[in-house]
Amino acid sequence: ACLDDDFHPLFLNSVACQFIKEPAFNQLRTKMQLGYIVSVIPYTCLKVLGAKFLIQSSKMPPELVYRKVNMFLEEIKESISNMTDEKFKLYVETVCVPLRQQCVNLTEEANLFWAEIAN
Repeated sequence: ACLDDDFHPLFLNSVACQFIKEPAFNQLRTKMQLGYIVSVIPYTCLKVLGAKFLIQSSKMPPELVYRKVNMFLEEIKESISNMTDEKFKLYVETVCVPLRQQCVNLTEEANLFWAEIAN
């Protein structure tokens, strides 16, 4: 693993978001057709970890979108708790790949530092 089994909570939040990203897109966009844009992004606000659901919809009111997202989260809980170690390691590796890559320019490097300062 890229963090030697001593996983930082911020890293685990990224792994959790990576795990729910595809099922969220399939369920919320494809099946429920909540909106044209559906994505899940790891999010930190005042050192509180979470996930930001970005859903752009011209068809559904925000209250309905909110309820549907909460329904999805209730459904996905079982998948998370039943995840095998092998599957978890696969998601860890998926999150690690971009972390191992070197910055290709000064802007990327500066953005890394600013993100760290902001959090």
